[in-house]
Amino acid sequence: QTISSDSKWINSDIDGAIDEKTETDIKDDFYTAVNSEWILKTKLGDDDLSVSGFSGCESVLEKRELDILRKSRDDIVDTLDSDVIDPALLTHDRELVSDFTRLSADWNDRNDAGIAPAKPYIDAITKIDSIDEMSDYLLDKDGTNFTLDYFIPFGVMSPLQNGDTNTVFISTCRSLSLMSQDEYSNISSDGRFYKSCRDQKTEYVLEKLGYSADQTDKILRGCYRIETRLAQSSKSYSEQNNIEYIKDADNSFSFAQIGEMEGSYPLTDQLKAYGLDVSKSFTVAEPDYVTAVGKLYNKKNLEDIKDFYIVHTASEMMPLLDREAYNRSSDIDDKQAEKEEKGKDPDKSPDSPIPENDNNDDANKILLDDFITPYMSGPLDQIYVAESCTSDQKEKLEELTDSILKYYRQMLMDEEWMSDESKKTTVDKLNNISIRILYPEKFCDYAGLEIDRSGSLVDAVAAVNRFSISGNAENVNKKVDRNEWNFEEMPTTVVNAMYNPTDNSINVLAGIIADGSLFNENMTDEAMYARIGAIIGHEITHAFDGSGYHFDKNGHYSVKGFWDDADTTEFKKREKKMGDFYSALTPYPGAIIYNGSSVEGEATADMGGIKCMLALAKNENNFNYKEFFMEYAKMWRTKNKYEYEEAVASDVHPLSFLRVNVTVQQFDEFYKSFDIKLGDGMYVSPEKRIAVW
Repeated sequence: QTISSDSKWINSDIDGAIDEKTETDIKDDFYTAVNSEWILKTKLGDDDLSVSGFSGCESVLEKRELDILRKSRDDIVDTLDSDVIDPALLTHDRELVSDFTRLSADWNDRNDAGIAPAKPYIDAITKIDSIDEMSDYLLDKDGTNFTLDYFIPFGVMSPLQNGDTNTVFISTCRSLSLMSQDEYSNISSDGRFYKSCRDQKTEYVLEKLGYSADQTDKILRGCYRIETRLAQSSKSYSEQNNIEYIKDADNSFSFAQIGEMEGSYPLTDQLKAYGLDVSKSFTVAEPDYVTAVGKLYNKKNLEDIKDFYIVHTASEMMPLLDREAYNRSSDIDDKQAEKEEKGKDPDKSPDSPIPENDNNDDANKILLDDFITPYMSGPLDQIYVAESCTSDQKEKLEELTDSILKYYRQMLMDEEWMSDESKKTTVDKLNNISIRILYPEKFCDYAGLEIDRSGSLVDAVAAVNRFSISGNAENVNKKVDRNEWNFEEMPTTVVNAMYNPTDNSINVLAGIIADGSLFNENMTDEAMYARIGAIIGHEITHAFDGSGYHFDKNGHYSVKGFWDDADTTEFKKREKKMGDFYSALTPYPGAIIYNGSSVEGEATADMGGIKCMLALAKNENNFNYKEFFMEYAKMWRTKNKYEYEEAVASDVHPLSFLRVNVTVQQFDEFYKSFDIKLGDGMYVSPEKRIAVW
């Protein structure tokens, strides 16, 4: 079916939209004509909602990760030949992943242990008899604070707005059972649902430990009393997630001033314990919140404070116990995920438990997704790049990125609508973009993390938690290194590339080249430019789209942005033309008109990426433009169930067939390559073509 009465395009993303009898013509519907053979031979299974040109990367990536998990300590010596990472680091990474995998996958030991691994951590809280003992527990002096989840969280990070030196950032508690601060003032059906999820996990663990229903109910009520006090002492969820919160949260204090506002809460003692007291300044997001916590942290509220830690400890360690506990915890998590995805209460039917055959693919994938990735992502990623990436790949992609940046410098300087001052600040931002390709120059050293092979999975996760929170002190007062790359914060085993405005960085993750379809050393220049080149150009364009222009060269946000008023007005006019073009389209029969404003940023980036690669193509001898455009169309090929296409139609990315057809029809090289003329479905008259850049 065509997308409108006068269009020659078919939304061939949708499963069943075309068949063997469907006639296609590159001049009328480029995307469908190029991809029809793939669309017809690609079948969706009963449980599949979507398959795309990126699915191969995802499959290869997952297989490689599972292969890593299957290797034992005895296999370590066989895979130390790497030009990417120091073999000494790699050896310890492999030991960590191997030991953690064994503890996670040994269901016999986990079932034999049952609830026992949780008992010492819960007992450590229940025996606390004074506020001083509570403070000792928070400082984790005996290693029994499982969650290390504090009323006043802190960490080391770059300044929010000004400066280039790492500082300590002190924030508010976000580990709230009802998910949003607003729910504690006026609980909704959503809040009750999330409360029920946390309650069910807590009730299960405490019942297994011998607590009565009345004792558990008292603990839950105490926890929520404290959570209510914490929630009502901080800004709302919507306020904290508003981009302008960055400005309001940029409040600098000295260590002595922190001591004055902390009241009876041992914040300064915690900072000292982690070596963070040496920071030259401390950024406090909400000073009033710190003061409020200091007032509620007292003997009167001690039992409620203990209840908070019992609830959070019990619920968070539940999936780490035996098979029954894991299955019940997963069932609750799945229902919560279903609600968040669909925005409605899920059905009450039980979900499938973990397969009893621990060697099948489903069981191994659960092992990867639910245990290794959440707790061992750093070591796992370091092993992955050692096995799957080469320095030659990194070097070639860095060279390509440098060429793209060089073009952008010239493009920005040539923009007639920008003032000289705006050009200067824009190019300055471009020159300061951090480039992260596949893996970092400096890897994390996990020598300080040891897993007790004879212990429990709960003990192993407690060790990981302690290591994660204690490793930041060395960066305090150091100049921000924007090329630094922490795999725990941004794993590279993801099929993606991205621009991060908050640190002005381009990130090309190793997962995106897993199957070689987007990049390999032997592909033609045409394919490389159309695929990974267009993606990198796309991401760089995001630095100068409707969101990116609010962030300066260091990733600091301002409402006004870094252009003058006249240039900002002109940019928004050009961006609106982009949105209006998409708003005239109907994505599929019976659908509402496209919300063009929602896809402006991604559509702008698509066209920026193609424009850049076409400019670089002019430097190549005998460049095959037909191959280039066809490779671009193949990269975005997609096949979706109708209900899935309906859901993704509201995404910020244009639907696949539109992001190909609309993008390519803006460029003269496309018209020349395929002899597109007035009357062809792919034709747009020059005065109606759109380009922000």
